[in-house]
Amino acid sequence: MRDDLSNVEVFNFTALQLFAKLFDSFPQPVSLDADTLASESNEAFGETMNDTVRFVYLAPHTVTWLAEEGFLRFEKGPYPGSQTFTSVRLTLKGLTVLGYAPTALQAPEKSTPLINRIKSVVAVGAEKAGADAVKSLLGEVFKLSISMAFASAKSPGMYT
Repeated sequence: MRDDLSNVEVFNFTALQLFAKLFDSFPQPVSLDADTLASESNEAFGETMNDTVRFVYLAPHTVTWLAEEGFLRFEKGPYPGSQTFTSVRLTLKGLTVLGYAPTALQAPEKSTPLINRIKSVVAVGAEKAGADAVKSLLGEVFKLSISMAFASAKSPGMYT
């Protein structure tokens, strides 16, 4: 792959790797080392050593942003000198946008759950799947998330 990945591209690769990891462990929370996540993301998507620093720098920001947006939660974030997040787990919103639960909220036009498509891209890497496929999958995650937010705004008490 090229050596000029944008922060958004690094975020996309890291977020897909994280969604796959958390889905596989659900409902059991995991301890997550941001350096390990960065290394796994870098390796899975076939990036070069020149990109490693970007993945390491952006991995903890990816985790915290996804938590702030409600896709996952964690008990404690990294303390100075540590890159470890404890008790990391997908939320209902995270599971729902991945196409897992609840079925009543899944987009009817998608026959294959989003998590299955994410895992396929993670398995083959970005070079084979294509950067557009990675961007498209994350776009679907966020699009479903936004539609869920609007649905919950219309139905008070649906999500608490």
